[in-house]
Amino acid sequence: MLNAHPLVHITNETRVFAWAHHALKSLDHPQIALAGRPEFESYLRRELAVLLRGYYRERWSHASVWGDKNPHYAAPGHGDLLGTVVDLFPSARFIHVIRDGRDVVASLVQMRHPGGDPWTSFEEAHYVWNSHVTYARDFAINASPGTVLEVRYEELVADDLLLAERMCDFLGLECHSKVAQFCEEQQRGRTPLSDPTRDLSGGASHSDWERIVSERGRRDESLELLRENLIRFGYV
Repeated sequence: MLNAHPLVHITNETRVFAWAHHALKSLDHPQIALAGRPEFESYLRRELAVLLRGYYRERWSHASVWGDKNPHYAAPGHGDLLGTVVDLFPSARFIHVIRDGRDVVASLVQMRHPGGDPWTSFEEAHYVWNSHVTYARDFAINASPGTVLEVRYEELVADDLLLAERMCDFLGLECHSKVAQFCEEQQRGRTPLSDPTRDLSGGASHSDWERIVSERGRRDESLELLRENLIRFGYV
């Protein structure tokens, strides 16, 4: 949606910020950059920002706003990755799209690797949502005012254009007519991104969660695993 704007380019899960974060974290290893480490780390922090800006500028020269979409930036295994992004890019903005944890679990437990094996376990699916939204919300609470925008996936499905206008305003942009056109097209028919897909023709209120977890005989267990954050994020 944002990429419909002529001045925006958001890459899809290139994880370039994860690479930068772990490049810096690798300096904690005792056998890496042993002599002059503080000076090298200071230099590297400056140059990583220059390098990433140059990468986007070279490949997408039309864009004045750029970034990367990736839910794994909020994964606990990365540590404080978003904090590193702020260190490298103090003017960075973050858009956190929050989705009902029941729907996330329903999606994750149906996903399959190319060979047919489950993408994740029942327990891990719940942990993924709980851990990601907890870290992202805690980051938002401690971030500088005006640098994090939280939106609900369900609101986005209900009114694409309204949320697009909010996002563009958050990024300091006018909502271009091409963004409005994209939103109108999506209201007429959703473009699937990856399997499993979901019928959103009637909105996002209908959920497959009840059926999927009940078929496994684990409805109450699922609800208990999600309960705390469902309440925290206003989904009950």
